[in-house]
Amino acid sequence: MKLKLDEIILDYILYLKTNSEVPFSLLSGNCGIFLLVFLYFKNYSLDLSKYDVESLFLKSLTETFQNPPMNFTDGISGIGWMLQLLVKEEILEYSEVTKVLDQIDSLSSQFAIHSLRNGNHDFLYGAAGEMLYLQSRMNYNNKVKKSLIAISDSLIDSSKNSVDGIYWQESGFMLEDEQKNKEVSNLGISHGQASKIVILSKLVENGIEVERYSKVLTEAVKFILSCKNKFTQNCFFPSIIENNVGQESAFWWSYGDLGIGIALYQAGRALGNPEIIKEAESIYHYYKNTKIEETGIFEASLCRGTSGVALMYHNMFLNTGIDAFRVTSDYWFDETLKLAKYSHDSDSISGFKFLNNYSTNRDEWFYQSNPGLLMGTAGVGLAMLSKLSGKKMAWSQCLLLN
Repeated sequence: MKLKLDEIILDYILYLKTNSEVPFSLLSGNCGIFLLVFLYFKNYSLDLSKYDVESLFLKSLTETFQNPPMNFTDGISGIGWMLQLLVKEEILEYSEVTKVLDQIDSLSSQFAIHSLRNGNHDFLYGAAGEMLYLQSRMNYNNKVKKSLIAISDSLIDSSKNSVDGIYWQESGFMLEDEQKNKEVSNLGISHGQASKIVILSKLVENGIEVERYSKVLTEAVKFILSCKNKFTQNCFFPSIIENNVGQESAFWWSYGDLGIGIALYQAGRALGNPEIIKEAESIYHYYKNTKIEETGIFEASLCRGTSGVALMYHNMFLNTGIDAFRVTSDYWFDETLKLAKYSHDSDSISGFKFLNNYSTNRDEWFYQSNPGLLMGTAGVGLAMLSKLSGKKMAWSQCLLLN
């Protein structure tokens, strides 16, 4: 695995020098590549200066702020989250980015409130992603905590109450036309209930309104557990509930049981509730012997592929010390390496390509290169780096996995 990671890094150093036109964003653009390269050189105590990567990074950062987009995936809050992480990792000096981060704090708070007013509480593209960024800033900007509490209260106000607990209806921008007059809720970690559970867990862990937010978190967990084995036959939790009819979920990070399981683990830790922790562990035990051919996974990405499953089991092993989870992680990393099978294609990055079309008609499927963190080779490299480090690396917080 180390040889493949070395290959990825070398390919990306060349890529960064020749693909400056790629958008500068955390999960979908070049920012995730820079993150991988920086963390790789730090982890192996190597000298990055001769590759001119830092100057390319600062140049891209300056250009981005001439017309900054908003949201966590491809906007400035994701970039800000990465800058704060690089400061924490002692890769950047805080003085280099203080003014930029203060500016992002204000913009992020405004965007979160605007998003909630428009029914957008999404993690990847809405208010929940802004909350993750702002949580990273609480110890650096005294104004952030007040803003974060106001945003958190607005998020809670946007929830729905039921006898089974509280839940959020699907963000409006995610709805298809035929869903707009229906009751639709999403349980997944990328867009739905599980992401709110992680965000609330972090508020409690950080000592913010602990008693009040613990009650809300408990009710959010109660709702998601009420859905277990209720709507589906092939998985524990549905991905979507539409007018009380559940849809089967996938076996990947964004919409699957494993993402929900790791969210429940974090809630159990935050609440000091061993029963919720056991529930999370039982999900990972259930799937620990699952093979790739049983899953509908056809690529290596963090979002929908093998490296995402491998990373989730790696982090859960480090969370729990359960060795079976390490064994499962090993299996999925081996499957990830097998998917680096496009080395003969000049447009692949270190042999990886990713499925671009998930149409029900497989004749329409095609694979293409993707350089990014969420859907591409940078994410695969970061997962490998985590495994090789033997640590639960802080970068995985950007996918709510730490």
